[in-house]
Amino acid sequence: NKIKKTGLHLKGDEKRISSLLTKLNVNLVTLANNHIFDYGVDGLKDTINFCNKNNINYFGAGLSTEEVKKPFYYNVNGKKITFLNFAENEWANAEHGCPGANALDIIDNVNQIKNEKLNADLVIVIIHGGNEYYNLPNPTMQKKYRFYADNGADLIIGHHPHCISGFEVYHDVPIFYSLGNFLFTKKSEHESWYNGIILAINITSNNKINFDLKFIKQSKIDYSVSFLNTHDSNIIQKEIEIVNNIISDENLMLENWNDFLIKYESQYLRAFSPLNGIKNNKVKKLLIKAGLEKRFINKSHYFSLLNHIRCESHLEASLGVLKKYLKK
Repeated sequence: NKIKKTGLHLKGDEKRISSLLTKLNVNLVTLANNHIFDYGVDGLKDTINFCNKNNINYFGAGLSTEEVKKPFYYNVNGKKITFLNFAENEWANAEHGCPGANALDIIDNVNQIKNEKLNADLVIVIIHGGNEYYNLPNPTMQKKYRFYADNGADLIIGHHPHCISGFEVYHDVPIFYSLGNFLFTKKSEHESWYNGIILAINITSNNKINFDLKFIKQSKIDYSVSFLNTHDSNIIQKEIEIVNNIISDENLMLENWNDFLIKYESQYLRAFSPLNGIKNNKVKKLLIKAGLEKRFINKSHYFSLLNHIRCESHLEASLGVLKKYLKK
């Protein structure tokens, strides 16, 4: 039941995961992420059934519009906390009443945050998004998350890039752009893959959020997870401080983003290449090595692509046409 998409299809072993979550005393999970629909409706149903069978609350995805957007409410010490979960649009999000994940849509999201804030003491927003292996928010991402804070979010927590990012306290709202991996049983060439943060929060009587960071590491051999010792924790703490300084400086943010674009330029340009239609990877690599890729595509073509991506009306039409074409 794999859906047609780019990238990996991921799933887990029910018995092992059930045992692990029980040991960790996990009673609430977020489901809005780019892999929740890898196996279509059946896969999503399996996940939801698993949560129900193991008495684990969930939010961020569902089989109906109501379930997809449904928040999770938590009452503690007389305070009502609303949890919301959004995911960037990458193969998994619900559209037009269909099953899937709750989409990162700035208009819908802000309306929901504002509505929930009318009846809650605190609104906590958890977002799945960001550029993989980039330990900073991209400029638009930072702008969006800050806008969520401006409209009522009291805490924003991000994940997806597979590396620890920095954080900022924007107008008294803590924004964590990526906690990194906690437990991801897949080998990676990126050292950052194996480090993560456990975020502990404390809510004061006047609804201020204080937080503490606990640094963890996955074993490359058996994926066992452990807390870092004081020495290694201090190293990561200093790395985060450097990243935080960049996040607070608009010019440094743009400099680092431009460095990222230079580093991954060929990867992103290649995504628009007609050579992607060749399924045989060996043949594809030979054609790229021979330089034939540049003969199929030129700057004139990229100008057209830019116009279709940047112009809101062209983008809306392009998305609609592509979706219809791929369903044929």
